[in-house]
Amino acid sequence: MCKNRRNIYLIHICLVIACNYGLFFGVPRILQAVPQQEKIIRLNLKQCLERAVEKDPEMMAKNADLGIAEAQYLQALSMKILPKFELTNALTVAPGVNIINENLLDLETRNNWRQLGLFNRLEVSFIQPIFSFGRIRGGIEAARKGIEVREHGIKKQRHKITLRITKLYFSRLLSKELLALAEEAMSTVEKAENTLTELLKEGKNPDLNEADLYRLKLFKVELERMKREININNELSISALKSSLDIHEDEKFDISDEFLEARPHETLGIENYFELKEKCRPEIGQMNAALAAQKKLSDVSFSFYYPQIFIGGGTTLSFTPIRDDINNPYLKDPFNYKSVFVYLGISMPLNFRQTRARVIQAKHELNKIEAQNTAIQKAINLEVQKAYLKHLEAKKNMEEFQKALTISREWKMTEQISFDLDGMNAKDLVDAVQAYLKTKASVFQAIFEYNVSIAELEYVTGTLGNH
Repeated sequence: MCKNRRNIYLIHICLVIACNYGLFFGVPRILQAVPQQEKIIRLNLKQCLERAVEKDPEMMAKNADLGIAEAQYLQALSMKILPKFELTNALTVAPGVNIINENLLDLETRNNWRQLGLFNRLEVSFIQPIFSFGRIRGGIEAARKGIEVREHGIKKQRHKITLRITKLYFSRLLSKELLALAEEAMSTVEKAENTLTELLKEGKNPDLNEADLYRLKLFKVELERMKREININNELSISALKSSLDIHEDEKFDISDEFLEARPHETLGIENYFELKEKCRPEIGQMNAALAAQKKLSDVSFSFYYPQIFIGGGTTLSFTPIRDDINNPYLKDPFNYKSVFVYLGISMPLNFRQTRARVIQAKHELNKIEAQNTAIQKAINLEVQKAYLKHLEAKKNMEEFQKALTISREWKMTEQISFDLDGMNAKDLVDAVQAYLKTKASVFQAIFEYNVSIAELEYVTGTLGNH
């Protein structure tokens, strides 16, 4: 008894030592041996859209254009108050004066170029417009409309990015679903192949032959080909997303969603979509703003037929210490001179032919924008109608394929059960699996096209990304 206790005690000590050794020596080595998981970037659709807009170089250029337009607007505003307000300071040297008979007005008085001194001239001038016959006001309004044109351009570019990224995102989800479907079909076929192989080895059923086994193997080859094709499309969609999101090729990236599901959407009448595009489509707002800006520029060009009334003024101070100042209003020394003046001025270009040509040019530019606006309106109406009909078709296809999927699933289950019982219907099982595979793939494709049709319908109405 004592011997058994002693053995148990020794075993306990050994276990404690082993545990301590493992704790202090083995565990760190095990932890060091476990490879760290490679970091992968996962983003949902909203995050992808935000990053794509932020990283898009064209969007950066559009923002720069907006900054330029805002600066031009500030320049136009500055024409209202002191558009000309200048200060000029000249610093050099000037000659002294040889005074004859101590009389500065003596006719023999001359400049002394051997005696040079500091000379400084300060000039300040300004012009303040009073009435410009709409020239300044029209320029300000045209510049303000120019800002609106750029803002609509930014919105248009954002919609383009959103549509592109949305298509790529759903394309990646489609690849995921199709790959999982191919794996499911492969599992079913491999199970059937194993079952049929065992039945052939047993030889209990003389009606079985190897033709059914070859049929299953050929179907497996076809599934492998489909998987490779899906993987290629998957890699292309991932690469396109990484490029749009400015993610380096060496970095691991994937979307965070796993399943492709139909987007919730309430389909409206086509009249509602026509109303939406008038309110929200950036191209329409852009053309309307451009049209308003050109109208103001036409008014500005016509204002050159009228004079510009303004107040001008300034001061001039010339100072040379080595020369005496002559305080005689009838005599002027350019090296020592002071003057202050304010006047009412009128400015008017007299080259009326040039003014007329400018007015004609502005009129034709206005007609051009009006014609472009009409063409864009017609093109957008056609886009809305086309997108609406495509959406209705995609919705109908999705509903019909989902009904067909229920039928093909029941057929597959029936043939699977029958095959598991006797292995006699390998051909029927392959046909059922093929029909199920094709139908379910069509369902995923229909869901993809339905989601894309919603995005395209929102794009042509200008509501994409507004929710």
